[in-house]
Amino acid sequence: PPARFARHESFPACDVVNSLVCEGTIVHGAAILESVVGYDCVVHAGAKVDSTLMLSGCFIGEGAQVRRAFLDKNCRIDPGAQVGLDTAADRLRFPFVTDSGIVVLPKGSRVPVHGPIELASDIAELLCSDPATKERMAETRHMWVSGDRGRHSYQSAGYRY
Repeated sequence: PPARFARHESFPACDVVNSLVCEGTIVHGAAILESVVGYDCVVHAGAKVDSTLMLSGCFIGEGAQVRRAFLDKNCRIDPGAQVGLDTAADRLRFPFVTDSGIVVLPKGSRVPVHGPIELASDIAELLCSDPATKERMAETRHMWVSGDRGRHSYQSAGYRY
């Protein structure tokens, strides 16, 4: 199905500027600016996505703000959470931030409002054993937790039909 842009009673209509929103995505009264949103994503009311690349199956909760980020498949940003608004704070919270300040979230990550991010169990295991990321994962162990074994990176963070 095509992308769907729905009005929310408490928020103004969707605002999509210089962006690409792929099929199956549902946007409820949110702002998407200069971003690419993959297929089957959900962006809830009051959320703002700016200068971001989101791959398929991502979920952005109500009132969440995401700026200058790369979200791999099936990432979940909890309602009210913020990603990419403060580079200094991002470097203290997220394991992967580029030199230019872009936050990179691995496949299946969950970002709560406060506290460490949750990595899907299979991805946490992979990143901790991969020679290219092993050292970084050890250095940033306080920034992330591994999700329970029942939550894998291949499970969509969006609606289940």
